[in-house]
Amino acid sequence: MTNPLSSDCFQDSLEKLNLSTNFWLNLFNGIADGIFVKHRQHGWIFVNEAFAHLLGRDRLELVGRCELDFLLPEEASFFQEADEEVFFTGKIRESHGFVTDGQGIRRFITTKRSLFVDENGNRLVVGVVRDVTQSVIEYQQAEAEFIESKQLLQLVIDNIPQMICWKDCNSVFLGCNQAFAKAAGLEHPREIVGKTDYDLAWQKQESDWYRECDRQVISSGLPRLHLVETQHQASGQKVWLDTSKIPLVDRTGNIVGLLAFIEDITQQQINQQYVDVQNAVMQILATTATIEAAAPQIIQVICHSLDWQFGEFWSVDPQTQYLSCLSTWHSLEQQVVDCVERVKKLIFAPGLMLAKIVLSQHITIFETKENTVNQEILDLLEFNNIGEVCSMLAFPIIHGAEIIGVMTLFSFHQQHTTPNFINVFNLIGKILGQFVARKHAENALAASEAKLQKLADSAPGMLYQFQLYPDGVMSFPYVSSGCQEIFGLTPRQIQENPNIINDYVHPDYQQECFDAIIQSAQTLNPWKAQLLIVLPHGEKKWLQGISRPEKLADGSVLWHGIVIDITRLKATEVALQSAYGQMEVLVLERTKELAKSNEQLHLRTQELETALDKLQRTQIQLIQSEKMSSLGQLVAGIAHEINNPINFIYANICYVEEYVNNLLFMTQLYQQYFPIANPVIQEFAESIEFEYIKTDLPKIFASIKNGSERIRQIVLSLRSFSRLDEAKIKPVDIHEGINSTLMILQSRLYEDQDSPIQVIKKYGDLPLVECYAGKINQVFMNIISNAIDALQPKKDNKQITIVTERNTTSILIKIRDNGIGIPEKARSRIFDPFFTTKPVGKGTGLGLSISYQIIVELHQGKLECFSQVGQGTEFHIHIPIKFTNLP
Repeated sequence: MTNPLSSDCFQDSLEKLNLSTNFWLNLFNGIADGIFVKHRQHGWIFVNEAFAHLLGRDRLELVGRCELDFLLPEEASFFQEADEEVFFTGKIRESHGFVTDGQGIRRFITTKRSLFVDENGNRLVVGVVRDVTQSVIEYQQAEAEFIESKQLLQLVIDNIPQMICWKDCNSVFLGCNQAFAKAAGLEHPREIVGKTDYDLAWQKQESDWYRECDRQVISSGLPRLHLVETQHQASGQKVWLDTSKIPLVDRTGNIVGLLAFIEDITQQQINQQYVDVQNAVMQILATTATIEAAAPQIIQVICHSLDWQFGEFWSVDPQTQYLSCLSTWHSLEQQVVDCVERVKKLIFAPGLMLAKIVLSQHITIFETKENTVNQEILDLLEFNNIGEVCSMLAFPIIHGAEIIGVMTLFSFHQQHTTPNFINVFNLIGKILGQFVARKHAENALAASEAKLQKLADSAPGMLYQFQLYPDGVMSFPYVSSGCQEIFGLTPRQIQENPNIINDYVHPDYQQECFDAIIQSAQTLNPWKAQLLIVLPHGEKKWLQGISRPEKLADGSVLWHGIVIDITRLKATEVALQSAYGQMEVLVLERTKELAKSNEQLHLRTQELETALDKLQRTQIQLIQSEKMSSLGQLVAGIAHEINNPINFIYANICYVEEYVNNLLFMTQLYQQYFPIANPVIQEFAESIEFEYIKTDLPKIFASIKNGSERIRQIVLSLRSFSRLDEAKIKPVDIHEGINSTLMILQSRLYEDQDSPIQVIKKYGDLPLVECYAGKINQVFMNIISNAIDALQPKKDNKQITIVTERNTTSILIKIRDNGIGIPEKARSRIFDPFFTTKPVGKGTGLGLSISYQIIVELHQGKLECFSQVGQGTEFHIHIPIKFTNLP
């Protein structure tokens, strides 16, 4: 097509602007977008290089021609129609479409056209064209990726086993996953959009509850987590759900809806119900004496807790195998009451028939109308016109291989079951069977014990069991009523105070009796002795005792024996001795010689007793020293093992804190220079409560540092206290030993959280003291432990005061408590071995005795006790500064 207007006209127009043609050509050709000028017949009178490149042509090739010469017909028609609209209306027109260039490449362009009228009245269209093909491709790719991402997200959500849904602020569903759609009775999640809870399968009261929970979450802006609730789903099944609802917040902070996560916890609830029922059954059995008394409560608990409306407990006669109904229970629903009334009129009641099947076949029966295993049983129910029953269960009460009872249960609802459903009831059956068997055994044992008690009461003297534990504690597990005749004491009095018999033994025989017991315990040979006792009212009796020991698994020794009164026999012996009086006159001289020898022997015996007493003290001290040595090695080992990791933690916590602070600061920089974060990052930051973490993390590191420092101090105290096994004399910091002991006893000081024990330290300026460090620590441990025990009865204002002073050649440590004090009678014996004011089983009576030996005998010091009842007790420990090892 030829141009009615030549390009010379356009060039003339340019020249009139007093600018060169090359200037304008260079200007237009330097523009990246394509530019063209058309006359009224759609011919190009000017195009720039960018426009020619867009069409894949030479610029001069296009001038004077139109779209029809280069583009596809439909493309040319589209562009000329746009030109005509500009010529006709004179308005600016923007359009977009496809063009095919000279190489056959299809491009997507946008065009902006406007009308230009020159001074001669020529109407021209001036257009600017931009190639947006790459942008369109990128947009299409992004759109495809978005669709794929959305489909993947929906796939992920649909494969999550928990139910998920999201709503707007009016509780209208915006979406859900497949699990939620299935529960709601929908075929596809998209069917949920636009619906509310009232449109779904839930009951109205359930929908009301869901709506109220939604309102609370949206109005408060706070999540509601782990709401446990029931729901009737589209399948008709009642389930238990654990629901969490959280508000959905947009980028501006406005709540736009909520997101709900729902987990079916029906099986967990049922399993918990099974556990609760088993515990309830165990509790009932623990508080009842017979199965007859327990059966009604057990049936009611099982039926009420597990949704059974009717239950029966059948007992089995062990001889005839005859079944008899021991107890029944049913709910008060009218449907259940009517059914029970009909059952009472039947000759062959369903419960009895089920129990007979269980008894004959040794099986557990569970039948439902929806899942029939034994059609004959269901036919039996239909035949007897009790077809309302949906589920039935019968399980045996078993002990060993014998069925001693059967329990039958009926439900008018479909029962929820779990994989261990039958096992739960079989376990209950075994528990009941064991209870019945145990009660039978207890009754038989009680009858046997009654017979033995009659025999023991009829036997002369006192039958007894005496037990001695490794720590020296004594007890009488059994004492017959014969003790009343011998000692004037009841069996209970002796069992409550085992030492009372030893108090009755004449002092001349106490040591002999004690030695014989120790020897019997060591050799397990029978204990035999003749003892003289003095009763409180002054009566003296001679007793003959014999018993056989046995070593028990816990290390204690148990004697089974008898004690009889031989006072009359002794009187006969005296009479016989009187008959030989004349003979004694004849041998008087010999007797004197024997008396002299006896006196020497007595002196020798006293020396031996003194040596024995010293030996016993030495033995006790050696045993205690060995124990403390082992304790020291154990404590040292534990302290060493703890010290290594805590040093590692303590050394690295500063670096970790520095690194975390750097990371938090880097995050702060990101937030400062990139305030608009990606939505995914922002959502994740909100989900993990990032702002709270930034404020809470320094507190956590401070707590960790304090805790590690606390552990280091404890380790140092343990290592200091573990010097118990050091056998060498060395200069010792007494204050360090006291502090280490207090650190180890700190848990006991704060045992009463409402009123902890306050320790007041008044330390003087002490030099290093030459002593056995471990043994001195043992003394501090014994005395401070006794002070803590003395403060336990007090309710408040519990104090232990420790004062240290220096004298000329020694130091003084005062340890005082404001406890209950020590009576005067007991104060004179507190340093005796095995003497204790504590209850039985609380102490051995060796602590202060060993402490006295350590201070007085080992260190040539002094240990004193000052006490007033109700005011408290104070111990003074004097230790020489320089150790003197006396021969």
